[in-house]
Amino acid sequence: MSQSKYKNTVFLPNTSFSMRANLPVLEEKIIDEWHTKKLHKKIDAHSKEWPTYILHDGPPYANGHLHMGHALNKILKDMVIKYKRFQKHRVPYIAGWDCHGLPIEWKIEEKYRKKKKNKDDVPPLLFREECRNFAQKWVDIQKKEFGRLGLICDWDDIYLTMDFETEAAIVRELHRVLMSGHLYKGLKPVQWSVIEKTALAEAEIEYKEKTSSSIYVMFPIIDAEKKWGQKVSALIWTTTPWTLPANRAIAYMDDATYLLVQNKENTFIIAESLLKSLEDTTKDTYTVLQKIPSKELKDLKAQHPLFDQGYDFNVPFLVGDHVTLDQGTGLVHTAPSHGVEDFELGKAHNLEVPELMGGDGVYYAHVPLFGGQHIFKADPLVIDALKEASNLLFHTTIQHSYAHSWRSKAPLIYRATSQWFINMDHAHLRNDALKAMERISWHPQQGHNRLASMIKNRPDWCLSRQRSWGVPIALFVSKKQESR
Repeated sequence: MSQSKYKNTVFLPNTSFSMRANLPVLEEKIIDEWHTKKLHKKIDAHSKEWPTYILHDGPPYANGHLHMGHALNKILKDMVIKYKRFQKHRVPYIAGWDCHGLPIEWKIEEKYRKKKKNKDDVPPLLFREECRNFAQKWVDIQKKEFGRLGLICDWDDIYLTMDFETEAAIVRELHRVLMSGHLYKGLKPVQWSVIEKTALAEAEIEYKEKTSSSIYVMFPIIDAEKKWGQKVSALIWTTTPWTLPANRAIAYMDDATYLLVQNKENTFIIAESLLKSLEDTTKDTYTVLQKIPSKELKDLKAQHPLFDQGYDFNVPFLVGDHVTLDQGTGLVHTAPSHGVEDFELGKAHNLEVPELMGGDGVYYAHVPLFGGQHIFKADPLVIDALKEASNLLFHTTIQHSYAHSWRSKAPLIYRATSQWFINMDHAHLRNDALKAMERISWHPQQGHNRLASMIKNRPDWCLSRQRSWGVPIALFVSKKQESR
């Protein structure tokens, strides 16, 4: 029998399905049908009597096209939503967008930079309007892109942080925090971006390799001749020469042994356990004159290393719990304006916290030698000034891990500024948060450990952002209160 006759004896099923999946076309048709038939409303009506399951979904920024990170995040969460619906749960999913903050403001500033315009020259209301229009444009685009991923929700019923109702709710919550006693304004060092001119949250910080100046600086000790019969300096090590104008103390370890050493030109004090490291770094040898117990450093004072160049003041020796013998000299340059431990030590001893630069990282005009200079360009100038003062022992460069802004990719600094904070320890807030974590089931468990560590160790939460596009801290502060 011929092949054609056999074909007529085989009974095959008839189907309207195409032999080719043609998914790029078919998927769009299916998604359009979901939208046309308002599938989300039918699902809500059908599941109205079922127990409710809530999935808290952090909103994306409305500042560009979706990428693979968005897809991974939203598809996985949509799988959970659909799974719970199959388990007969009502899942009222509402899509939302974060429309405020630096990610959006940065995009507008990029546009200004291309036109050689300064954002600070643009009227704030006009700038905010541009930010709002920009965010709305990307909300509309991302809605379509999320829909294309197969998410089912009411795209006409969304929430935006820039909705006036939402902004009002944020202000109400802020006032609730204020009335609870958690909110305060304080002077503290925060991670600061001189490019973005604002404090940054921990989530906005990334670490990468940076080449920094590495210098050993001598601080001439007052009345050293009376104590040791010769001129003696305290030797410090730093990778941020630009912070030396803000130096106000030298910190030392309470239970360490120090040495009085000299080479052909200089006599200085260094921790005993760090002398070998100094010799390896400088390729020089030093003669040990005597051992100095740390208790003998108490009440000593030294001249600022740029004493004759406008920094005509002395700095005290102070015991610092943060001083280690891992690296450096065991004597720590202390600038209360530019370090957390430095600030706390300065606060404990009523040291000045000098404000020497603006938010853009430029020294104020009154700063001796460096007024008008940007701190990122100041290291060579500081090194030259130290050489002129004969207080630079050695300098080189090192590669090390350093905090950067994930957005501008620029290095960050610690800068002490007045900011609004939430007190994490007032009314047991920190402990209450840790206890609440124990009532939660964690999958995977390491998520619990990571967040618990962050809550235990995090400093008070900085609310302030020195930006135009955001919900303002809506408070009136009396002049009397401000001056306290």
